[in-house]
Amino acid sequence: ERAEKIEALAATITAGIGPDQQKAEAIAGYLKKNYTYSLRTAAPPPGVSPIEDFIFNTKKGYCEHYATSMALMLRSLHIPSRVVNGYFGGEKNEYGGYTIVRQSDAHSWVEALINNRWERFDPTPATPAQHPSGLSLFIDSLQLNWSRYVVGFSSMDQRKIVRGLAMPFRLKQFSGVRIPDFKMLIYGVFSGALVLLTYFYFRKWRIRTF
Repeated sequence: ERAEKIEALAATITAGIGPDQQKAEAIAGYLKKNYTYSLRTAAPPPGVSPIEDFIFNTKKGYCEHYATSMALMLRSLHIPSRVVNGYFGGEKNEYGGYTIVRQSDAHSWVEALINNRWERFDPTPATPAQHPSGLSLFIDSLQLNWSRYVVGFSSMDQRKIVRGLAMPFRLKQFSGVRIPDFKMLIYGVFSGALVLLTYFYFRKWRIRTF
């Protein structure tokens, strides 16, 4: 009975539509237009599956509800389909030159086999993008550097810092210390001191916090 209800709904949505591509687009459009995106969902009534409750009762859910519903409707129309889970989007952090991929970027969509090719469809309605403040991006960059250079200080990072500190001593001019060489030496000493001060400061702060 449950499968028959889903099949009847899929047939109603795609009535009068011939090509499978257009059928899939019609189902995706129907879900986007008639359902509400929400991360807060209640447990379905006894004997009712979460997808059945989503399609016929609450009409409210998140990406997995949308993708699974579309896949079931496509299969009822004899169109092979599958649900794909992954990450969609991400945000470039200008402070560290890397891309932030959060758990909130996790997403589900549908792939349907049409004309011997897997075509991608996303039936989930678009949600307003939430951009973090510049301060939060800066703090994220500090946390990344802390994790890399203090918590998970790799041998490669160690070699890079040692090479940087030893650079003034590898210069070819040994007959006398010139002004450029002296600047390099000061830079190396200052960099090493800054790394040590940062390490001990955060270590002291971490001990007080935890």
